[in-house]
Amino acid sequence: MATMYEKVIIICDEEEEYYQIFADRLRAVVTDTSDVGWGFHDQLAYLYSSIQHLEDEEK
Repeated sequence: MATMYEKVIIICDEEEEYYQIFADRLRAVVTDTSDVGWGFHDQLAYLYSSIQHLEDEEK
């Protein structure tokens, strides 16, 4: 699942339109996996934080 999430993250990072469509769901996936072990949540959180558009929203 992390590999598929990464593929979606890459697409959303390249195309802001897709990011805008999926932003809430991308964030929810990270939030909803906080109790999953084996570093799964950490990997998803790292991938999510790599989205360039997140920085644009903070400005």
